[in-house]
This record gives sequence, structure tokens and C-alpha cells, in this order.
Amino acid sequence: MPAFTCIRCGNEWTKEGPEPVRCPRCRTFYWRSPYPVVPCLSCGFSWTPRGGPEEVPPVRLP
Repeated sequence: MPAFTCIRCGNEWTKEGPEPVRCPRCRTFYWRSPYPVVPCLSCGFSWTPRGGPEEVPPVRLP
């Protein structure tokens, strides 16, 4: 029986059958991918945007 780990919440579980679509604890569809981190090109500050795991380009804040 394969073991799975959610990268977002750290939940570990086992399941028979096909790979799960969602994490049973936090219910995210993106349990295999970490949160994106966006760096500021001006000051170097990094943050996690509110949204999906799509690629977010670095931004320059005034």
C-alpha cells in the first residue's frame, strides 16, 4: 500500500488504488506541489501569493 505526504500541510496517509486527487486533511488539490514564493526584485522580500500554484513572475515594487 503506497504512502502519500501532503507538502502543504504535512499530512501522511496510505490509500489503496489510484493516486489521490486531494489531501484528506486540508482538502487541497495541490498536495504534491509547494506554495509558490514570489521575490521582490527591489528589496529581496519574499511572500506567498493568495491563489493557485501557477507560476508568478518576480515583481518590482516601487
